[in-house]
Amino acid sequence: MEMKVALTRTATATMWTISGCLLMLTALVGGFNIDTKSAVIHRGTAASMFGFSVSLFRDKGNSWILVGAPAAKTSQPNVTEGGAVYRCGTESTSFCSIIPFDVTGPKTVNIGRDIVYTESKSNQWFGATIDASAENGLVVACAPRYVHFSINYQRREPVGTCYIARNSLGSFEEYSPCRTSSSWGLHRQGHCQAGFSAALAESGRQLFVGAPGSWYLQGQVYSRNLISNTEDRKTNESPGEYDDSYLGYSLAVGKFTANGDTGVVVGMPRGNNLSGQVVIFDSLLNILQNITGEQMGSYYGYAVCVSDVNGDDLDDIVVGAPLYTDLQSKESKYEEGSVYVHYQNAEHIFDEDNKSVLNGTYTRGRFGLALASLKDINKDGYEDFAVGAPYAGKDGRGIIYIYHGSSSGIREKPSQIITPEDFADSGLSTLGFAISGAMDMDSNEYPDIVIGAYESDRVIFMRSRPVVNITSSMILSKEVISLEDKTCNLKDKSKVACIEATLCLSYNGLGVAPEIDLSYQYTLDANQRSSRVLFLDADPVQLASRTRNIRLKKDVQYCNTSTVYIQNGIRDKLTPIEIKASYDLIDLEPYRFVLKPILNKNVPTAASNELNIEKNCGKDDICIPDLQLYVI
Repeated sequence: MEMKVALTRTATATMWTISGCLLMLTALVGGFNIDTKSAVIHRGTAASMFGFSVSLFRDKGNSWILVGAPAAKTSQPNVTEGGAVYRCGTESTSFCSIIPFDVTGPKTVNIGRDIVYTESKSNQWFGATIDASAENGLVVACAPRYVHFSINYQRREPVGTCYIARNSLGSFEEYSPCRTSSSWGLHRQGHCQAGFSAALAESGRQLFVGAPGSWYLQGQVYSRNLISNTEDRKTNESPGEYDDSYLGYSLAVGKFTANGDTGVVVGMPRGNNLSGQVVIFDSLLNILQNITGEQMGSYYGYAVCVSDVNGDDLDDIVVGAPLYTDLQSKESKYEEGSVYVHYQNAEHIFDEDNKSVLNGTYTRGRFGLALASLKDINKDGYEDFAVGAPYAGKDGRGIIYIYHGSSSGIREKPSQIITPEDFADSGLSTLGFAISGAMDMDSNEYPDIVIGAYESDRVIFMRSRPVVNITSSMILSKEVISLEDKTCNLKDKSKVACIEATLCLSYNGLGVAPEIDLSYQYTLDANQRSSRVLFLDADPVQLASRTRNIRLKKDVQYCNTSTVYIQNGIRDKLTPIEIKASYDLIDLEPYRFVLKPILNKNVPTAASNELNIEKNCGKDDICIPDLQLYVI
């Protein structure tokens, strides 16, 4: 019989490779509201893989970044590079300390006069997986390469293990569901590598653990009730055609049933004849639905997250396929990656035809290798998510893409693109290998984000800026004007046709100041080489553009009326005249190092209207030239 092998999660751009028998583990113009300038960058010990996994955690009013460093050296006796999880500050780089999940060395037993080890914690990759529940909740951290010694302590079983932290990271308990005396071997749970993925319910009541190495790598999911520490559940073995499918490679919690219980969506990137699939389970690990990938070898299901991107109070599922290749491309690209957004309908079904697809653009960029829900990061009523492409961009150093939701689903274009060049750290690489968000860490009512870059042993924490929503309008006293209706006088006594243009502005927003300073620029007929309209109060200077600075009060409308006139003798009377005012915030205190608001970039930052010149072209106002040609 062919020997089954397990997949290895590597610390290189090769992503996952086959091993002997262990399953191891620049903003857009103007940017948007994730602030890169005030980023806090933590640096770990070199080659510790600091930043391989990340999570945000709040406890008793304190904000912490949790960072996995699975190759870190610890003080545990007889353990080589066992890995660690750090707790780091969000305000500065001065604090990072190891959380003491496990401070002991490997267990031993006495057999006669010999002391025999019963397990190995060396190279176990503790911290490869971490997750935290809601504020004042629990934390789980896993070592998927932890090895248990079975059958007279002679057989090595990479079963994996997890630790759960309670009481403000003050007490710890181990959970290793595959470590049993009977379920040994590759054909059972002996190579399950529990903790390859893990997620806590937001309430902290339930833990889900992925074990993709069970049953010849079919994979498995475990669930534990953390209130009673009982009611353990697990998925069962499937027929042999499901071998090498890797169920449990990734997972994320969400609500997928009418009763509102917390279920889980689980990645299975080699399922469905290597096209990949995700499996949706309810809270009792009953299968609700399968969703399948589209391309063989795309690794659909490598990463998953849950986000209500269309604001219908139903959790949608986001799936990464980082090895997707556009086979129609003529540019010889490969492994650009894709991300699929599957929408949950009112019947709690995910129609596979009702989806959005986002595509990477960099060859070998692996767009979709990391995904994270950000909740509603810009406070527009729709949840958002982040996509990591850790090998994209300049020199393959990585890119983070931020996508916003809307009433019609996810917006196709990212609202913000974050690159290594946005930070004063030339050593950054694999930016976006790990992402976590969806938690407000600075109490400004906006969720924040942390990004891991394990290859450079870096973690970057960024805060979200308050978003200012401007409501604007440009109202013209006339929509159509006759050039013969000359009601205004220039200083040289000549008469001209004119109208009044009124710009009105108001603003609101969550967490924004009661007053803001704004600059707006009026432009008249900007699409013409020479403007046909000018500001009347500037006469005799011919002025078609002006800038003004104003101070607005929250929820109070500001209006300004300007009179503009049409120059006599213009030739183009068919093209409408655009009157436009664009605006932006003013920073009157650039020297103050505080988090400052930003305009909502998902809506136009300008107000405009068009003025038409009366043409006397009939009821439809369409002029048809009466031009005749004669050949002589």
